[in-house]
Amino acid sequence: MIEVKKRCVFLGTIIFLAVLFMAGAMAASVDIYTDTTYTITSTDTSITIASDLTVTLIGSSSITYDLPIICGAGVALTLENVRIATGGCALSFTGPGNQLILAGVNSLQSGNYHPGIRVESGTALTIDGDGRLAATGGDDGAGIGGGVSGGGGIITVSGGTVFATGGNYGAGIGGGFGGGGGTITVLGGIVNATGGDDGAGIGGGNASPGGEITISSGTVTATGGIHGAGIGGGAGGAGSYGGAIAISGGTVTATGGVEGAGIGGGGGYAGASGIITVTGGTVTATGGYRGAGIGGGHYGDGGSITVDGGTVTATGGDNGAGIGGGDTGDGGSITVDGGTVNTTGGRYAAGIGSGFSGGDGTIAISGGTVTATGGDEGAGIGGGVSGGGGTITVSGGLVYAKHGLGGGRDIGPGASSSLGSLTIKGSAAVFLANDACFPSPPTLPGGHTHAAPLLFDNDTIYGLTVDSSWTFAQGGFFLLRRLEYDKNGGSGTEPSAVEQQTGTPVTVAQGDGLTRNGYRFSHWNMADDGSGASYAAGASLTLSKPMKLYAQWTIAPPTPSPTPTPTATVKPTVPPFEPLPPTGDRSVGWPWVLLLAASGTGVFYTLRHSRKRRGTGE
Repeated sequence: MIEVKKRCVFLGTIIFLAVLFMAGAMAASVDIYTDTTYTITSTDTSITIASDLTVTLIGSSSITYDLPIICGAGVALTLENVRIATGGCALSFTGPGNQLILAGVNSLQSGNYHPGIRVESGTALTIDGDGRLAATGGDDGAGIGGGVSGGGGIITVSGGTVFATGGNYGAGIGGGFGGGGGTITVLGGIVNATGGDDGAGIGGGNASPGGEITISSGTVTATGGIHGAGIGGGAGGAGSYGGAIAISGGTVTATGGVEGAGIGGGGGYAGASGIITVTGGTVTATGGYRGAGIGGGHYGDGGSITVDGGTVTATGGDNGAGIGGGDTGDGGSITVDGGTVNTTGGRYAAGIGSGFSGGDGTIAISGGTVTATGGDEGAGIGGGVSGGGGTITVSGGLVYAKHGLGGGRDIGPGASSSLGSLTIKGSAAVFLANDACFPSPPTLPGGHTHAAPLLFDNDTIYGLTVDSSWTFAQGGFFLLRRLEYDKNGGSGTEPSAVEQQTGTPVTVAQGDGLTRNGYRFSHWNMADDGSGASYAAGASLTLSKPMKLYAQWTIAPPTPSPTPTPTATVKPTVPPFEPLPPTGDRSVGWPWVLLLAASGTGVFYTLRHSRKRRGTGE
């Protein structure tokens, strides 16, 4: 009996070892050294691709693989329906010149300390194709970019649909914990990037700067984790650390986490915005609590912000400016040269300028259409409730400004401050909702006129077509130009003078009411002798300076005499000739003689006829 048991144990051991051997023989790591298309199997434990190869990996939509894919430099990798969830890094690249081409639906999820796709400093990757990818990092890792203490490399998205989600402390696309954003470029496709706690949607991980971020096309949605910017720095990270954010096209929606800016700095004590430039596209940026829409995080100033095109809508979180400083941040240096800009400050913050208690900044507006509304007690343009207005110069464009509830200035400091300077010049047209600015009047070196109240003709005033929601504005500053008319020797009433904002078009008046003896009205000219620029009645003229138009006359042709109507000649009616009756009465012929004589007919015949009757008795 004992012998039988020993034999059974021995046989079982043999079978167990055989199973282990077979399993080990079936499970394998795959090394690829040539261009190929490979279908992943459930027994693969890893896939390694040598440098400079073109490889397609095909998975099954019903299988999630537990394996890493490791690529050398210069690899062109196509993923088709590949799903990986692993405790390590799902996909990693090294070196320059790598491409990831998306086909089908793919998902890559890594374990803690690893990014979903590793593209760290010194590595370059371009993502393209028409497929879909979801890349998720573990704690401390970015969705795409760096792992723990790893900064993002050079990451370019030019196509496909990409969802990138960072683990705690990691960016959606960019740096991991303690790692900067690297260089991130979006040229096309659809990108949805969400940062983990303390990480930016696109940019830096925890305590890390945003890096260099460029968006020129595509549709981008970026959401920061708690304390992270939507696009820019992570918690405690300024977007300015050796980097910049430039948007020239596409549709961009960026939302900051608590204390983070929509675009700019993260939360924490170093949340400055960095260098932000918008020259095109449609940009919507919303700050988290205490963060600016575009600009600084909680403690961060506005940094350097320039808008020169596109359509920008920026809304600050409570205590954060629409564009400018976070809660305690000053406005920084803000320049608007063009585009359409709509900003709303969070409670107690400026629409454009400083946050709740930020210091002075510099604001220069030279073009575009700017609408700025302050939060409670904050200026439309200038300071938050406790902030000075800074140095504000408006030299062009169409500007609408309104302070928030509870006071403040439309342009200038917030409700609890009386500091700052304001200069209005150039071709600027400024509408003030409450006719409130500081100082009042501002410096007006170019001849601007203060107008209040404003008398709108529907939605038009001084030749400007105004947003219909702003016809309530109580005052403003305008550089008005006057167009006058001169009849130039004629008679009648000249057309009424026109006064409009410089640079606006006016329709040249008709000359119907003017006359001049011997002349007729021809056109208008800038000079009385016709040596200047000529304008036809009804033409469009741009008012750029005070102008006068002189009527121009041409000699009228003489009026022709009327042609007389000829009088018709009436011919007399001659009665028919009848012979004298044969009565022998000679007196009967005399009436005929007289009648024929009067009618101018043959008298001779009548007389002769009468004599014959006397001589012959006939």
